[in-house]
Amino acid sequence: PWKSTWLLALPLLCLLVNCSFSLDQLSGYENLSFVEDASRRESCLTMKDRKDWKPVGSVLNLGFTHSSIWIRARRQSNAAQFIVFRQAMIGEVLHCSGEEKKKAGLDVPVHRWPMKIRYPAFRLDDSTDVSYFRLRSRKVINFPIQVISFPQLLSHIQQRQIPVHLTSTLRS
Repeated sequence: PWKSTWLLALPLLCLLVNCSFSLDQLSGYENLSFVEDASRRESCLTMKDRKDWKPVGSVLNLGFTHSSIWIRARRQSNAAQFIVFRQAMIGEVLHCSGEEKKKAGLDVPVHRWPMKIRYPAFRLDDSTDVSYFRLRSRKVINFPIQVISFPQLLSHIQQRQIPVHLTSTLRS
């Protein structure tokens, strides 16, 4: 009997913790651009000199490609910002961050991801106005990429974790 009460209370609880938040409600792609690297030979250093950047738009849609896709993210404010690649099946995303190279994606063990959430996500560098990311995948390239704030990231994590935690608790 108490389990059915929790199931009925779950929608109310979601309203209280703002479960209506969704990355679909966000913009955050306006300062993103991309370049396709068919040779797969470009590096973090050579990308800074490229002049053929194109706007990403609300969805990066390139279909299947063997090319490396380079993403350039321009900071929108001085507050903490995060880039989220909204596709859980990406092979690898490399963040060119000074000397350190951070990676996330299917080809990278999750314990090595800089942020352990559903999608590859990275904090944009505070020390520079522009960050570069290399994307390689054997899956279709057709997904949103967005820059979000820290409160938006926390809301997204809450939205995904609280209902999962409650439903697993109710089952036991």
